[in-house]
Formats: sequence, C-alpha cells, structure tokens
Amino acid sequence: AVQAAIGMQTHLRAYIAECATGELEPVRTGIGLHIGPVMLGTLGNENRMDSMVIGQAANLAVRLEGLTKAYGCRIILSDDLFRLLEPERFLCRPLDRIIVQGRPQPMLIHDLFDGDPEPERADKQALLTVYRQGFELFHRRHWRESREAFQTCLKGVPDDHMSQMYWERCGYLMEHPPADDWDGSCAMPYP
Repeated sequence: AVQAAIGMQTHLRAYIAECATGELEPVRTGIGLHIGPVMLGTLGNENRMDSMVIGQAANLAVRLEGLTKAYGCRIILSDDLFRLLEPERFLCRPLDRIIVQGRPQPMLIHDLFDGDPEPERADKQALLTVYRQGFELFHRRHWRESREAFQTCLKGVPDDHMSQMYWERCGYLMEHPPADDWDGSCAMPYP
C-alpha cells in the first residue's frame, strides 16, 4: 500500500506535467493509509452492483486522506502502519498527535514524503533531523526551543506548512500554556 501510494503520486506528477501543456486542469490528491480489519460489502441486484470496504480501519483511512489538505502533505500514514515499516526504507516525518472520533487515545500520524516532487522532497529530507527535534521538544513542552528548531526549518524551506504550523503553535502555547495533563494532541481545527 505504501509503495502504491508513492507510485500514485509519482504518476500524478507526470499527468500534471502533461496537463500543463494542454487545456486540462491539473489535479492534486491526498492519500490516507491505515492498517486494520475491514469487511468487503456488496449491495445491489442484477442490473447494478456496488462494492465497498467497511470498518473502523477504512473510516480512519478516509479521515487521514481528508487531513492531507489541512497538513499540506500528500500521503499520511497512521502510526499503526508506520510502526510496521522499515524506518530507513521510507522518508517519513511525524505530523501530529490527533484525536480521532471513535478512538479512545490520541493517535500519532506521519507524513510519508517519498512521493513528493523535487526539490520539496530533498528539502524535507535535509531538514528532517531538525524537524524531528522540534517535534520532540514541542511534545515535551519546551516550546521556546521547539520554536527555534522550526524557525531553522523555515529558514531552509520558507513554505514548509508543518514547520510554520508548529512555529505558530509554539508561540500560542508560550502565551497560553495548556493544562498540566496536556498530552500534545489536538483536534482540528487548531491554531
């Protein structure tokens, strides 16, 4: 599934390049990936049949796909899936700890950026260590140091949506500290 998502993004870039030479509108798509049990359901009659995958895992994948626009990324992985991958094989960075309807605990999600176009992929990869450091500092409530790390990321890549978002969150939390039981998670929308 991860390889397929990367391949889809790669082929989409080729299609977009083709659209640029003609009258077709370029498209952009987000992909959400999660792992878990699902069921295949088929409804209909002799004239029309419709099949769909149902279950909590499918619902969560759809929610993750919907978050790609909000987080400014192309492929979002659930932590359940991320933990099954070989970490050195794919380019991933943590995105957020989110509260998902139907799950009792906050969930970590990841940006899989192997399918991103160049130079965006190279930029994210070059700043990956600093970005991860900022992410860890954020969740340990060291917002000033975290903000400095994300500022460094923004100097390297001024239009990185996630670094900008965390830079702003750090500023907000420095002025409005959360309760002592804050676990670093958020529900959309978040400042």
